[in-house]
Amino acid sequence: MKALAALAIVVVGAVGAFALYTFGADDEITVREAPAGPRVFTLRQGDVVRMPSAATACRATAEAGFPRLFCTRTGASRYQVIINRDVVQVYDLNDPDTEPFVPTYSVPATGR
Repeated sequence: MKALAALAIVVVGAVGAFALYTFGADDEITVREAPAGPRVFTLRQGDVVRMPSAATACRATAEAGFPRLFCTRTGASRYQVIINRDVVQVYDLNDPDTEPFVPTYSVPATGR
């Protein structure tokens, strides 16, 4: 009887050790290098793209059902840029002479 109990303890210990080895072991983590060249990201509504070196964050949004990219500085902001399908609008936030909701600069969008 004691031999059976000892065998059971050994078997349970071996199964436990195997489980720890299989599921708890730290696998070697490999880091892939970023591809050398530009990357293209497809944004969905609500996604945010940040560029820390330019202190800028852009959010994919929509207004009145039309998609747009709303960009602003993450620090002290001076400009906001809104990129729509047909026009790019730039708002100078520090200019006291500008009217609300009227862009300081407005440029027709070109491209595809």
